[in-house]
Amino acid sequence: MTDRSRVSVAMCTYNGAKYVGEQLASILGQTRHVDEIIIGDDGSTDDSLSILNEYSNKDSRVIVLNKVNDGKGAAGARNLGLEKVSGDYVIFLDSDDFFESDMFEKMHRQIVKDNADICICEIARYHETSGTYEEIRRIPIINKFCGEIRPINSKDKADNVNYMNRDVPWDRLYRSAFIAENALRYQSIVRSNDSSFAFVSLTLAKNVTTVDDILLYHRIEHGNNLQSGVEETPYIYIVTAIYTLEEMERYDTNQTFAFAALDFAIKRIAYSFQRFKDSQAQEKIRKFI
Repeated sequence: MTDRSRVSVAMCTYNGAKYVGEQLASILGQTRHVDEIIIGDDGSTDDSLSILNEYSNKDSRVIVLNKVNDGKGAAGARNLGLEKVSGDYVIFLDSDDFFESDMFEKMHRQIVKDNADICICEIARYHETSGTYEEIRRIPIINKFCGEIRPINSKDKADNVNYMNRDVPWDRLYRSAFIAENALRYQSIVRSNDSSFAFVSLTLAKNVTTVDDILLYHRIEHGNNLQSGVEETPYIYIVTAIYTLEEMERYDTNQTFAFAALDFAIKRIAYSFQRFKDSQAQEKIRKFI
């Protein structure tokens, strides 16, 4: 039987001219056809927009949304992209990452096979300064705490759902109808706006599946990604913790995931103090609290 489902990519960029062309070429060259690439440009001041428009003029699948920077960071661009997505499945990507050529093929095959809402793949960090790779494997942890049978019903593993979560959405392919049915949106803050989305979506998923291959490489140490400058707001992880607890009150009325939500929030708050140790940052955190 011929599969007729459509796959969409939603991504955002901000001053990503150095990498966005390479990334688009990687997406367009996937072994599994990608039906649309919706890109929200968050007010770039470099050549990002001209590169995006060049690709858009050559390929109608590339749709550019020129969003003026409104102080909300990637959240606004991501949410704008969500409104435009028309595919049956969608993946959210950053403009500086790169991928294996069969990433969409493998993830799409698995999510369809298991009739899942979310498919998680393995990833690696690419250290820009040294040119080295660091594997960030999650599936052995998922197997240990959630079992090896796929798909996984999140409610059956409610207390352990955090073990499935890398705290990011770009390691996953989502069923678009699942996002629409639950009216999922990114938190409207400048940084770390995807953490709550990543956690809450896992708690709402009826079926979660995985691909045990490293398919995505997350570029770090180049100083131009969406997390750059997080030191300016060291309390941002506490903001996401509070927001996530509020979101779970709305979604999880039976408190099935009460333990997991509290665990998520406590770890985010603790991370704020662990990451930002200088006195100035600590003072900002204390004032916020």
